[in-house]
Amino acid sequence: MDQIVKCPPEIFKELEKGCGKKVTLDEEGNKFLYHAWTEGNFLGTNDLTVCVEVESDNKKLFLIYDGSFFDGWSLGHSDSVLVLKDLKKYGID
Repeated sequence: MDQIVKCPPEIFKELEKGCGKKVTLDEEGNKFLYHAWTEGNFLGTNDLTVCVEVESDNKKLFLIYDGSFFDGWSLGHSDSVLVLKDLKKYGID
């Protein structure tokens, strides 16, 4: 990943709890998800899936914003993100 987004510790803990599945956060968490989304990178040339690397207290996670929900994120009505610790385990480089 080109850029790492600093994540508030309380939000990071919530993301970490849901690691390996889609996570929905409260209002403050959702504001962070939108901010992080704007810092992300597209995973492929024909796919609108966005990946963001986040960090807190020297721990890292990856947030995957599914391309099928791209319009939802860009229009402001999506509220969940897939959280992963390792991209390679899921076949993402």
